Amino acid sequence: MINLRIARSEDAEGILAIYTPYVEETNVTFDYDVEEAKVFCRQIDAVQNEFPWIIAEHEGKIIGYSYAKKHRDRAAYRWCAESSIYVHNDFQGRGLAKLLYEALLEILSQQNVINVYAGIAQPNESSTMFHIKLGFTPVGVYKKVGFKNNQWHDVLWVCRILKKHPETPEEYVPFSNEKLRAYASEILAEKQKQLNASAKNGE
Repeated sequence: MINLRIARSEDAEGILAIYTPYVEETNVTFDYDVEEAKVFCRQIDAVQNEFPWIIAEHEGKIIGYSYAKKHRDRAAYRWCAESSIYVHNDFQGRGLAKLLYEALLEILSQQNVINVYAGIAQPNESSTMFHIKLGFTPVGVYKKVGFKNNQWHDVLWVCRILKKHPETPEEYVPFSNEKLRAYASEILAEKQKQLNASAKNGE
């Protein structure tokens, strides 16, 4: 059975175990080494003051996570967020990533976030198609913006608009809001039910 829940500070090491191979073996992330990754993985509490960080675990072991963060610092950007997702290789292709991302987007919508952006280091066809299938559309490319593993990489930016842009947007709700966190737990419980039902039926 796979459990979906809100991340906790003690999840840092489990998150690092997922993230480290992406740092060391791929260009998916532009972190160069594990020390940088450790700093990133210890930011759970700080991130979740503003945005959700969701954990998927199987038999007590973290197998994937998704999270959002601030897109830009200035006040006019507060209805925007950036999203990311990482799943252990052994659990890819089972629908876990899709449900994790759907849960993240539903929570962001409840925070009154409107625009969700994701930056995808190129080439990465699987991630690009994954986002497009989830309703993201390409909005631009940063050409040769990251240098890793002795080569320059483009980053494709994609965007998912969660709701119609109102003339006056409702105020952004931080993830520290207790009612929002309770609602987020309900969303995760429903996605968890869907995920495990699919696994039971062999889908």
